[in-house]
Amino acid sequence: MQQYDLVITGGRVIDAETNFDGFADVAVRNGIVKAIEPEIDQSNADDVLDVSGNWVIPGMIDTHVHVANASDLGRIRGMGLQMVAAAGATTVIDLGGSMDALIEGIKVRGSGVNVASLGYLKPGETVPNSSLSQTTIRGIVETALDAGSIGIKLWAATTHSRRMKQVISLVKLTTLALMSPTTLVPLSPGPVSME
Repeated sequence: MQQYDLVITGGRVIDAETNFDGFADVAVRNGIVKAIEPEIDQSNADDVLDVSGNWVIPGMIDTHVHVANASDLGRIRGMGLQMVAAAGATTVIDLGGSMDALIEGIKVRGSGVNVASLGYLKPGETVPNSSLSQTTIRGIVETALDAGSIGIKLWAATTHSRRMKQVISLVKLTTLALMSPTTLVPLSPGPVSME
């Protein structure tokens, strides 16, 4: 049995956690990096991957993707997740669709990355055009969080509309906090109590 499953050789290794930036070999066993050294004996590995001319980095986190509702644009759901995985992301936060759409895409095409999602408040779509109340907004937020969303965002394209200003004023009366101009998060972890 070899000491390593894989030795990645010839690449520029960049690791912000250890502040390492240089050309080195990376040895992997059971999916865990076991060594980063200027030169690792390749005979100690089951497989060797020459990545000369490329960067070797820990997985990237993309905090702003729109993949959940891709089929609504005539595309196949879940394809965007494979694209960000191919680009080197290991974790993404989807900011453009429902958990149902995101889960459907993952079931159809797989993921390849860790995925989180924000639900959203958009008048005429997730926010009804009928009369609004704190109870309505609370219900929308609780439904998104119960489905697995990690937070809620306000649809940025509509934040200046009269309807969205009404939504924002109602949100401010709940136990949610505006984290940025377009994102809401619960003040405490877990389901939000809005009593």
